[in-house]
Amino acid sequence: MGFTLQLIVLLGLSGGLLMGADVRCCKACPDGWAKHGERCYLFFNDKKTWCEAESHCVEQGGNLFSLHTPEEAELVRNIVLSATGARTKTWLGSHDKVQNGCWLNSDGSKFDFDGWGPGEPNNYGGKEGCMQMHNLEGQPINDAPCRIKSAYMCARSLEVKDD
Repeated sequence: MGFTLQLIVLLGLSGGLLMGADVRCCKACPDGWAKHGERCYLFFNDKKTWCEAESHCVEQGGNLFSLHTPEEAELVRNIVLSATGARTKTWLGSHDKVQNGCWLNSDGSKFDFDGWGPGEPNNYGGKEGCMQMHNLEGQPINDAPCRIKSAYMCARSLEVKDD
């Protein structure tokens, strides 16, 4: 009988602790954002320079979408095509503005993407320093002048949601 009483008291205390706890269970994306892997993404079809697009993504709690794999490039391509019905040029989160040929991701992640279009990046005319998805057959990822205006894709980390 003593053991049963101890067990009841222990369970009662445990339940009381749980009821007062801040329970967080799930990682999710903010409203309007879609989930892929451990990131959330959102496409914007309003045209901005690379810098303006990155600033807007930062205001949204993220950065421009940094590509790491060919599968992610295909994901972005499909999202853009689905959203616009066209092969819309889209800013992505990589640049070599600090030093030509030294590509960096605006979100601070390691630059490890190697799925450039043929002959890219080429810094044509010495003026191309930002990564852009062309969505053209045979030239999917290109370096482009950062000052031109394009659609863009933002990405951010998943949020922990209250249960």
